[in-house]
Amino acid sequence: MPSVQTLKFLPQHNGNWYTAFRLIPAWLKDDKDPEEYNRPWMIFIVDLDTGAIINLTLMKEKPAANQAYDFLTQSMVTPARNSITSQRPRVIYFEDESLAVEMESRLSELKIKTIYDPQEKATDEIVENLLPFVLQGQIPLPGLLNQHGVKLDLVSSVFKNATKLWEVKPWDILNNEDILGVWVGEQNKPYYVSLMGSGGMEFGFAVFKSQNELEQFFVELATKITKIPTKGRHVFLYNPPPMISFDDMDLVDEHHLSIPSIKHFPTPLLFKPDDIYRPSATMLRWYEAFLLVLPDLINDLQPDLAPLEKQYVVNTVKGETTVKVKYPAFSKKKINLWKNDGALKMMAEMIRKASES
Repeated sequence: MPSVQTLKFLPQHNGNWYTAFRLIPAWLKDDKDPEEYNRPWMIFIVDLDTGAIINLTLMKEKPAANQAYDFLTQSMVTPARNSITSQRPRVIYFEDESLAVEMESRLSELKIKTIYDPQEKATDEIVENLLPFVLQGQIPLPGLLNQHGVKLDLVSSVFKNATKLWEVKPWDILNNEDILGVWVGEQNKPYYVSLMGSGGMEFGFAVFKSQNELEQFFVELATKITKIPTKGRHVFLYNPPPMISFDDMDLVDEHHLSIPSIKHFPTPLLFKPDDIYRPSATMLRWYEAFLLVLPDLINDLQPDLAPLEKQYVVNTVKGETTVKVKYPAFSKKKINLWKNDGALKMMAEMIRKASES
């Protein structure tokens, strides 16, 4: 940090600076632990007379008064390359009122006037223009509320019931081959659900909309060559950073929604060959109903996991609906046949390649 004496020796120009900070939609790997990610704060200074960015930096935590003062004074001594020469401005405008108050006496010693003058719209535009340089190719995952027809009450219910399910830990009871057949409401044919997490790695469940899709999944599992179907594959995961939507995170903070933790953030996704999408409102309502039932189902299956076919009635945000569940939807013998078919296909492919070489 430059000394006050050093700062006083800087020439004072008739400049007007504006400083603000924002929590931005990006992840930075922790310097000490590469498996940990931090969502940074961006603090910047803009010259109001020219529109030039005088300086910007990223911080792990919301800038406190001392950090902001150090950033401002260091920017006077060494501004960003090609922006301005070393100088003291005449005025610094602040978007944050508490920061302006705390800076007033310290900056007045340098004969710099402090003014609280929030320009949120302009700040948002500046941040939006700077983000591509900061994100460096990161593409933020869209939020659930960005999907057509999805409302806050539905997202809130999904997160709340996903949190309850996390506490039940159904993957300790069922593994990915304990397939559930699930009918929600007037659904004619079941969706098939495979729980993930029994290996202690990735928690959640996958939803297959047909027997053919499920069979193909187990065939590919044996060959270790997984192809995402053209129509996509639905999964509901408890994700750690960086596979979390910033919009969803902001929604949780703003409305105090329930989640298990930031490292186990409920994240329904639709994987397609070209990209990752969020589920539709219809699929999200399906998730809501299923999440409401699953804790009761796990309780009904214990202690011996005997076959079960049962219809439940649940209260969703749209009202009462039925959820029918069949366990198991397919026998382990059937699943093993699919896997064996995959193994045979893999061997046949290996023999074909060997004969061609």
